[in-house]
Amino acid sequence: MNRSFSKMILSVILLFTLTLLVLLASGCMKKEELKTSTGIEPPNPKIMVDGINVPFLLGSYQWKGAIADVPQPLKLAEHVKPVNASPSSLLKVVFDYKPNELKLTAWATDGKLNYSQPIDGYEAMLPAEKGRCIYTLSGVWKEGRGEYVFVIDIR
Repeated sequence: MNRSFSKMILSVILLFTLTLLVLLASGCMKKEELKTSTGIEPPNPKIMVDGINVPFLLGSYQWKGAIADVPQPLKLAEHVKPVNASPSSLLKVVFDYKPNELKLTAWATDGKLNYSQPIDGYEAMLPAEKGRCIYTLSGVWKEGRGEYVFVIDIR
């Protein structure tokens, strides 16, 4: 009986120590590291044009088994504040947790697809033509994929 009691005490101490180590390790992680390693949504980008942060909404995504299906980009864009930009401005995208693939899709307000292209170097040139354009930024990571919708008025 003394031996089984000792084993039980040793097991409790070992379990407590492991729990404490996990808690300490997660407490030492940066906020973004913790989010990308345990979150159920893909990481958010920082999108900029002409030095201005571009507001966006997270669209449909699949991330670590979680799935979110939201309205089409044109419908979602109705809820995003547009940003004004100069013709041929440079769009810059920054992710703390970089995707393996990144694609930019541009839609006219009537739903016509303008273009869809991979983004290399996290930068893309906006059109020279004036007008409103709805964009979908699509990223792919090992954990899944995510889409971000934003609106830019070229003036």
